[in-house]
Amino acid sequence: MRHVHLLTAWVLAIAISQLWAQRNGIDPALLKKADGGDARAQLAVGEAYASGVAVPQDYSKAASWLRKAADSGVAQAQDQLGRLYESGNGVEQDDARAALWYRRAAEQNLASAQLHLGLLYDHGNGVAQDFTRAAMLYKNAAVQGLPEAQYNLGTMFERGIGVQKDYTQAADLYRRAAEKGNAAAQFNLAIAYRAAGDDAQALAAMERAREVAADDATRKRVDDLLARLKGAPAEAPGAPSGGAW
Repeated sequence: MRHVHLLTAWVLAIAISQLWAQRNGIDPALLKKADGGDARAQLAVGEAYASGVAVPQDYSKAASWLRKAADSGVAQAQDQLGRLYESGNGVEQDDARAALWYRRAAEQNLASAQLHLGLLYDHGNGVAQDFTRAAMLYKNAAVQGLPEAQYNLGTMFERGIGVQKDYTQAADLYRRAAEKGNAAAQFNLAIAYRAAGDDAQALAAMERAREVAADDATRKRVDDLLARLKGAPAEAPGAPSGGAW
């Protein structure tokens, strides 16, 4: 009889554990795999805690799970752990550690990590500022189709920073990023068309920039620039790297 009670208690404990996990949005089977050392499962659990979609957002738990997966060499986990170090969410803010994890993921050809590491080199955060290396990293991410990298590399070609100045390359990169909905690239592309004397294309590009603008403040700025584009000489684009313009 004692064994029956023990078995009943054990079954009840498992049921409660599974119910807790289900209510918190994480599949018990996934948690079991993560606890057992499955790196992909650890990545998934870490992402859940980082996003707060399936469970209450908890950056400390996210960092813990992501570090386990990152130590196993999962590039996506290395990149996301780098983001936590860069932002200071769940860990002490440390750009140098962010660069370390970005670099490990970038060496595995993960486009997002190449972009993030490129930004650190671009701005000299956590690493010595190096525009040439930033451009190389942006290029590696851009060829994989990442619009933010295409835009950033375009600005470098336009200004001749880290690469030889090349307006044709810049316009091509802006166009590719704009096709993926990057509003800053749409804006710079409009200016490029304006400088080339193609007002119709310039206005069309600016209208598209307004359509994909992320917020009211950005849309207002686009409206102001659109009005100036219609009635004033073009000015050189001044949007900073990273898509925040």
